[in-house]
Amino acid sequence: MKKRINFLILIIIGTISISTGCFAYLQTQFTPSAEPFPSDNSGLGFFVSEDVNLTRTGYDNPHIMIWKLNHTQRSASVEVTIYIELSSGHNQHFLYFGFQTPYNVSDVNVKVKKDWLEPELLTPRYAKDGRLIYFKIEKSSTSSYSFDLVFRWQPFLYRTGYSEYKALIPFALYLDTDEVLKEIGNDVSLNDITVKDLTYSVLSITLPIASTPQIVVPEPDYHGLASQALWFYWRIDKLWKSDLPSPPSLPSIFLGFEIRALEETRGYYAFWSGLAFGVGIPVLVQAIISINNRFGERLKQIKNMVSAKLFQRLGS
Repeated sequence: MKKRINFLILIIIGTISISTGCFAYLQTQFTPSAEPFPSDNSGLGFFVSEDVNLTRTGYDNPHIMIWKLNHTQRSASVEVTIYIELSSGHNQHFLYFGFQTPYNVSDVNVKVKKDWLEPELLTPRYAKDGRLIYFKIEKSSTSSYSFDLVFRWQPFLYRTGYSEYKALIPFALYLDTDEVLKEIGNDVSLNDITVKDLTYSVLSITLPIASTPQIVVPEPDYHGLASQALWFYWRIDKLWKSDLPSPPSLPSIFLGFEIRALEETRGYYAFWSGLAFGVGIPVLVQAIISINNRFGERLKQIKNMVSAKLFQRLGS
């Protein structure tokens, strides 16, 4: 009876240890996410219904900031500040301004400021399956408009490893705004604002806290540390080169990074997985061997008993 209890204890310990090891091992595995990178010419760009001047002495224009990268939701917050100065005196009563996005957009919040007036919240309109977002602004006597755009990209990050993520920010060379023109009327013309039209513009990306960059292309013009987070800074206008291959590839910024906390978590589960398997497998094997030996002894006893009774009957 005591031996049976010992065997049972060994089996329970071995089974629990191996189950724990399997669970810990599964925590070290991951499924690569679907690649969100755009396959068409839907890079980031802007458009406006008037001829504009983007030069703003002493300021970068536009300034694009990508931050709040969330690896669990594979998302990022984007903030854009762009200032335009109308350089033509069209008679339209409304100004149309919009942008093209390479990724799905949500939580759009856009304000326009006309000279020194209070900012005005704009209502977004969508075209081209949400890849074109535009706004209708009632014109005033001013010729200068400052736009503050805030929105969210999701999915944006591409998970390539347990703790590794990559991101791509492409910039359009031209925009397909035909769907917008159908909605606002063909009597309005839309002018593209792409990397080819910029003179001094900036994009900055802030990596998540406790992350390590693995690849950054092209090399940033500047990088620094703010609030324990590493950030990179590029001059967008430098991305455009007239000698790009034909058909032209999209000027882009590409980076990959590792979340250190995830790598530590993977190491933690890998350690406990190895430990649990190291304990559970020998214990379970020992239990099976002991049971087998016990079964063999019991079978031998039964044979001896059968043989003895058979011998007695034959002798009588």
